[in-house]
Amino acid sequence: MKGRLALIVALVLLVPTAFAVAQAMRVLKEDEQRQRATLERTLALIGGYHDQVALQATRLLLSLSARPAIVGADLDACNEALKVETQQNALFLTLNRADRDGNVVCSSWPDAQGISYADRRWFQELATGTGRITSSGVLIGRHPLTGPTLVVGASVLGPDDQFRGTLSAGLSLEALIALPRSVQLPADAVAAVVDRDGVIATSRGDLDRVGLDEKTVRRLLEHPMVPQVWASKAGRAWQFLARPSHVPGMQTMVVAGLPVEPWGWLDARFQSGILLPTSILFLSVFVVWVATDILITRPLLKLARAVRQWRREGEMPPLMLEGAPEELGELAQAFARAAKEIRERDELLQASLQEKDLLLREIHHRVKNNLQIVTSLLNLRAGSLRNTQAQRAMREAQLSIKALALVHRKLYERPDLKQVSLDELLEELSSLVHDLSADLSPRVTLTLALDPVVVVSDQATPLALFCTELLTNSVKHAFPRDREGCIEVRLERIADHQVRLTISDDGIGTQASRVGRNSDVAGGMGLKLVQMFARQIGGELVSESDERGTRTSLVFTPATA
Repeated sequence: MKGRLALIVALVLLVPTAFAVAQAMRVLKEDEQRQRATLERTLALIGGYHDQVALQATRLLLSLSARPAIVGADLDACNEALKVETQQNALFLTLNRADRDGNVVCSSWPDAQGISYADRRWFQELATGTGRITSSGVLIGRHPLTGPTLVVGASVLGPDDQFRGTLSAGLSLEALIALPRSVQLPADAVAAVVDRDGVIATSRGDLDRVGLDEKTVRRLLEHPMVPQVWASKAGRAWQFLARPSHVPGMQTMVVAGLPVEPWGWLDARFQSGILLPTSILFLSVFVVWVATDILITRPLLKLARAVRQWRREGEMPPLMLEGAPEELGELAQAFARAAKEIRERDELLQASLQEKDLLLREIHHRVKNNLQIVTSLLNLRAGSLRNTQAQRAMREAQLSIKALALVHRKLYERPDLKQVSLDELLEELSSLVHDLSADLSPRVTLTLALDPVVVVSDQATPLALFCTELLTNSVKHAFPRDREGCIEVRLERIADHQVRLTISDDGIGTQASRVGRNSDVAGGMGLKLVQMFARQIGGELVSESDERGTRTSLVFTPATA
């Protein structure tokens, strides 16, 4: 109850609250877009100038790699040409000419002669023909005068366009990121040129203050042109953006970063646009929740506890709903009156049910007694008969009547009076038939294998008569001349919630070979009765007989009460 009322209040206030929050978020989104645009412009300025410098260096390097004085075999002329070019172009710190094996043969810096580039990645890329020009991608050493350098190499080709070596230059890293004085960047902007492994080659701004290290740079390189935000060492948030160089062969990337504007600019609007309506919403929901709990929920819980106690003990305790609304008090009184009336009606129904149960048990008991009287009368009548076949017919009739009496006894012995334990019924019935027929086949034994199965009374009667008829037939016909043998009664559960009742013997067999549910095979009265009982319970009847004996199975589905 209180949850629903609180939800209604929340839904009523949700629209204005959502509108205020949406307005504040729109302002925040616009500010984020302005920061993103500023960062992209900064990256475009720094990256554009870097690409211009890199493009100038690669073009000049390609031009030098085709000069006869550098490509030719005159090493003195090559050294002099490279030295002059380095002095005239401040972009190049060193220029080195290497043969096809990677050994430096001439250089603007004499100490470089004899150095091998064969194991350098940039040299291997040029030697394998991956590209005409490439950069080292890593810091490869220090120039004796100016510090760290980044190598850019170009392949030197012969007249037959075969690889004859490389011409490499150590670039001035400061020149790669320097901007003309006319270009002004945001005051807090930082930038860096990094290689393919995330090593920072050169930078602008205080990167230590920002906390931009190689691990952070590698995360940027994995997602170029995707802004990423993290906190610096001082706890200030920074937003960074990276893009690769657009110059073919340059394995460098440009990174630019700007501090994220703090939430201070939103203080006033945050309070009025987000905090105030949200606080009103939650306060209203809280007030409704508490008021509903005190006025409605607690009295209802008391009433619910009283109802549960009434259900357990059958007695409704007195209710004191102090402070509850008048309607809940009337509801409690109505529950008390209803509980009293229900208790009185339950007592009447229980008494009536017990009376009916006793009457039904008495009926079954009397039916069983009457059937026993009938069997006694038949027994007296059979004793007065001199014809052996007539006496046998009387005894068979007695067996059927005793089977019916046994069903009625099993019914009134069960608490529900509706179902019969078929395994117990068949066990007692089989033993009864076997004992009464001992004079016909004294050397025949009985074997039982019965799974627990429960059936309703409508199925129990035909099943009892079915079993009696088959057992009687086996005793009468399967073992002539005191033949020794065995009769087996098996009750088992099978698939699809069905049950199979099988009665078999190892006697001499009969002429009938198979009896189906709708079979019209000619036979004696016993077969017709068996077929009739099978149809009554909707079962499928199969009978097989040969010199090894007779086996009759009935597959049916037990009905539920």
